[in-house]
Amino acid sequence: EHWALAALESKQKAHIFQLIGNTDTFAYEPSTEDKFAAEKNLCGGCMVGGVESDQLEWIKQKLAEVSVIRNKPEEFDCQTWVVEALRSLKYAKLPGVEINEVSDKNIRTELKAEKERWNIGEDTLEDSLLTSTFLSFQASRRQ
Repeated sequence: EHWALAALESKQKAHIFQLIGNTDTFAYEPSTEDKFAAEKNLCGGCMVGGVESDQLEWIKQKLAEVSVIRNKPEEFDCQTWVVEALRSLKYAKLPGVEINEVSDKNIRTELKAEKERWNIGEDTLEDSLLTSTFLSFQASRRQ
């Protein structure tokens, strides 16, 4: 399953930070999604922190520094990258960027529970989040 980081500005607008491609072509790609809630492949997420909107450009640049390893699928994938990206942000200790969760195990546990909520039609994280100037930051799971 594909993981990405999403800084939600609203239910619709999200700043996405992710790897694209497959194990031999992985590349970092930041983007902005204006119809995030309507994304067909999204099936939940977990809150990992928060970011002030004026720090988004710094995050975009900082995540470009996170290592991308190709051709080693047993060691590295988009999920590994997300955890490493979160750790990079957390340990940079920039004011306005607060990362609370960097545990692979905890993120996996919450995403599994979130997917179950999504599968049975309960409210998911995106259903309950609305923010303005302080953006939520989450690991998102796509099918």
